[in-house]
Formats: sequence, structure tokens, C-alpha cells
Amino acid sequence: MNNKSQNKVLKFEPRKKRRLKSVDYMSPEKKELLRQREKQKKLGQGRNRTIVVAGIFFGLVALVAVIDFLIRR
Repeated sequence: MNNKSQNKVLKFEPRKKRRLKSVDYMSPEKKELLRQREKQKKLGQGRNRTIVVAGIFFGLVALVAVIDFLIRR
């Protein structure tokens, strides 16, 4: 048998890149958790946008009311 190819020793060089490749595996539980987080994030963004739009609307209504009050004075 060819023992030289089987008993290869890697030299330790701490500043070099790793030789081992990382696996891009994600468990089904983690995928489901990430999916739920994304869903909650989208719902939260929708609520924030609704609050901002409502605030702008009420601000415009207040501005029109103040201008109307000043004109009728």
C-alpha cells in the first residue's frame, strides 16, 4: 500500500486560511425559527408604517384646523 499518501501531515500555520471547508447545512428547526422571525419583523414594520402614516394624517388635520382658525379670526 501507499503509506505516504495516507499519512500526510499538515504544517501548522496560524496566519493562513483554514483548509477545512464549512458546511452550509441548516437544520429544519433553525429554518423554521428564521422564517418566524422574518414574519414577525415584517409585521412589526407594517405596524410602524401605519403609526407613521396616521401621525402624518393627524398632523395635517391639525395644521388645517389651525390655519382655518387663523383665517376666520
